Amino acid sequence: MHRQMGISLTEIGTVLRAPGKNASVEILRRRLRTLDREIAELRRQQRCIVAILKQDSIHEEIEMINKSRWVEIMRAAGLSEDDMHSWHAKFEKMEPQAHQEFLESLGIEPDEINKIREYSRKQC
Repeated sequence: MHRQMGISLTEIGTVLRAPGKNASVEILRRRLRTLDREIAELRRQQRCIVAILKQDSIHEEIEMINKSRWVEIMRAAGLSEDDMHSWHAKFEKMEPQAHQEFLESLGIEPDEINKIREYSRKQC
């Protein structure tokens, strides 16, 4: 799942070569639609996390959550395998050290943590 950040070099070249504003306007509109979709996805993930945090049983079990319980919680919140991969990729990109600590807190073995983080870095 490779996501493009910003406007591509090809599109920038099109804008620079275009005689009028039509090409640049269309490229900016496409980028705006992409941003709208990304924001909607982030809002959905945000709602899932808020729903998870509102569950009283999680607060009681917070120190006993392991990998399988966490996956179960994420699935119950409506996340698919792809959503979970995306979640890890964003976590790794935005807060790599916190991602490491989180995975360790779930009791995941170091080799598996390395595989998860490597896969997550490739997804960005």
